[in-house]
Amino acid sequence: MKKILILGNSAKEYALAKKLSDTCEVYVAPGSDLMSSFANVIDIRDNSVSEVLEYAMENGIDMTIPCSLSSLQTNITELFEKNGQNIFAPSQNAINILADKASAKKLLYKLRISTPRFGIFEKQNMVVDYIKNLRHPFVIKTNEPSSAVVLSDLKFSKGVLDSIFMKNAHKVVIEDYVAGTPFVFYTITDGYKALPIGSSIIYKHSLDGDGGQLTSGMGACVPNYKLSLENEAMLMESVVYPTLDYLNAQNCQYVGILGVNGIIEKDGQLQILGYQTFLQDADADSILEMI
Repeated sequence: MKKILILGNSAKEYALAKKLSDTCEVYVAPGSDLMSSFANVIDIRDNSVSEVLEYAMENGIDMTIPCSLSSLQTNITELFEKNGQNIFAPSQNAINILADKASAKKLLYKLRISTPRFGIFEKQNMVVDYIKNLRHPFVIKTNEPSSAVVLSDLKFSKGVLDSIFMKNAHKVVIEDYVAGTPFVFYTITDGYKALPIGSSIIYKHSLDGDGGQLTSGMGACVPNYKLSLENEAMLMESVVYPTLDYLNAQNCQYVGILGVNGIIEKDGQLQILGYQTFLQDADADSILEMI
């Protein structure tokens, strides 16, 4: 039986470990007590690269799958490959380009992929000057999890900015708000070719009827019933492959699961907001069940 090591301890790692436990011997680091009924929980931090490598080599792990962003943002892929260990994850440079919201928006613009108008700022006074004449509502994003905030009031916006810059945010992305149906379109790739593995609608508001606090995801519907086959073909041709080609040209190979975040507007047009570097907590279980 193959031995699989999964890195992370949230809902997506739980879903993947549960799915793979049917056919593999699964190890999860650091995991959680909830996973102990079907997986071996290892007391190693997911971003402790040298410890993870040592464990994989000493215990005959056949494949390591980093899921958490903290593990993906290390040099784990390069280190494992250097030591002849199988790993299913993109390079650190590829992650830095796609997971960083400012870098991702720049890449979308560079590749001429349709994305809402945006500005990137490092100083609070420049953000304030920019939003004074901005059409409302608009979105503020940082690289912190669940950081996207939709704002429609200038006075309240200044309070949000105070909070953001008190946390020493290095870059802030201001983006036009686009109304419509959100989607995530997932693919699996070896860095050169890609295959679709599903789509979802992530429900991000904490209350029924799209109300309450905006979160990273309170649940999902799979597949996304508004994303047509024509839409998926367009996403493959105009977003996924241009992105992979660009990363390869930069010697930043992307191996793993690559998702595309976007909005389906009322007229059917797609606006791309950014990338997902693995399945999300809210939709991982549903996506895996559909494969």
